[in-house]
Amino acid sequence: MAQIIELIPKAHERAGFSACPSEQTGIGLGDVYVIFTSIDETLRAVRVARRLARAMRSGVTIVHFRPIGFGAPLEEPAGLSPVETDAFKARLEAEDCDARIRVCVCRDARQAIPSVLQEHSLIVIGGRRRWWPTPSDRWRRTLEGQGYLVVLVDETLA
Repeated sequence: MAQIIELIPKAHERAGFSACPSEQTGIGLGDVYVIFTSIDETLRAVRVARRLARAMRSGVTIVHFRPIGFGAPLEEPAGLSPVETDAFKARLEAEDCDARIRVCVCRDARQAIPSVLQEHSLIVIGGRRRWWPTPSDRWRRTLEGQGYLVVLVDETLA
């Protein structure tokens, strides 16, 4: 009978990591989240998120963080979010994706992340890789810094 012994580097022991994977905090078992960046980028991300969600036996939730200026009231934002429009919903139905849509009206999107997304969730973001920081790259860095697993879907890959 073979016995498997996992060796943990000293740096991991000092950081508090456990040898047993079940004791470690893994990916959350909730929905796969898609962060809205633009309509086309978000739809590309939805295609990938739909496949991941089916493999994980979960759903897809599209989240649009909609920052509102300090002079405007949060209770009555002006206009609709792009994810609430009929055109976006029609394109989402054409992708054959039954996704939930959440719009988070907030003052600062980065501070609202923990109140909207479950801890250690899988997040999919559509974007483009460039040598300069893009909004998608900023989202990726912010979410990874807060402990989320982020998949960036490049336009050439989807």
